Amino acid sequence: MSRAPGGVLALRYRLAKLEDAVQEFLYTAFRADKMGPPGSAWGLGSGAGSRTGAGWLPPRPGSSSSSSRGPSSSASGGDGDSGSATSGSSSGGGHGGGLLGSLGLAYRTAVQVYEEPLTAHMYLTGPAMAPTINRRGAKDPAARCRLVVRLLRRPGPGNVRVGDVVALHSPLAQMNDETHVMVRRVAALGGDEMVSNREDQPPFVIPEGHCWVLADNGSLRPEDGEVIDSRSYGPIPLSSVIGRVVFTACGPGPEDAGRVRNSPEASEAGGWGEDEAVVAAEVDVAALAAEEGWDGAEEEEEGESEGEEKGEEGKAKEGKRRDDGEEGEGRGKGEGKGGRGGG
Repeated sequence: MSRAPGGVLALRYRLAKLEDAVQEFLYTAFRADKMGPPGSAWGLGSGAGSRTGAGWLPPRPGSSSSSSRGPSSSASGGDGDSGSATSGSSSGGGHGGGLLGSLGLAYRTAVQVYEEPLTAHMYLTGPAMAPTINRRGAKDPAARCRLVVRLLRRPGPGNVRVGDVVALHSPLAQMNDETHVMVRRVAALGGDEMVSNREDQPPFVIPEGHCWVLADNGSLRPEDGEVIDSRSYGPIPLSSVIGRVVFTACGPGPEDAGRVRNSPEASEAGGWGEDEAVVAAEVDVAALAAEEGWDGAEEEEEGESEGEEKGEEGKAKEGKRRDDGEEGEGRGKGEGKGGRGGG
């Protein structure tokens, strides 16, 4: 675990958790009758597989599978952006009839959501997002980068913004394929007009509830099959968004780890941007370095321990010198007094 943030960061982090809990409370209370027992689609019940691997990602929206929004054994990419998630049973708990029953279930669900982490982990491979993310992927297709994703339980225009780097279910995958995850940057949202630089493509408007996503690597050409994004498959529904990438740990050293530049609303410095608070609360760089086996991670840890030992040793020596000095000063004063008295 990372160190608990303080001050504004701690307040902003708790606010983010509270926003998720309230959102889930309202969703559960007012839509349970239409969506079935709450938790069946998003794994909010008590059932789930064991938490293993780098983290977990949710199932594809609209999937008929009973997979929960629970743990995955791994996440890796071809074209750098696919992942895998395991299936697990989920249960929504007791669901009494009437308004009181719905409100009680909504409250329990909201409490559980508040207590859960806001982030999950996945791996990215490939050059699509280089050099912003996984810069080594531009030269080494096997290079991978560990991503920390701020999960968005109910993605929409309020929490998916232009400039955000998002993990999303690939629109090229089959409906029940919950393993193909891509990472792209949001370039436009519903209502925005898109104008192509090609004369044979007329302007068009992004449908409401959708977004236009692009790869950061501008040197890759979709028409040549080098990269796939909205230029290949068009706008994607916001419901396909899994979350916002807030931190990358690409290695081979701690200097290659850091926060992701997202929209100003998410990345605002000083604690009011949610990303900074989430990273401060849930990202432990030292632990990531140890898990990824970064070069110099062990040496750095040993260096810190050695530094602490030397620091303690230095304090002890300083204390001894101070004691010796005080003792010498006392002897000097005593001898001076004795001399004057004898005279």
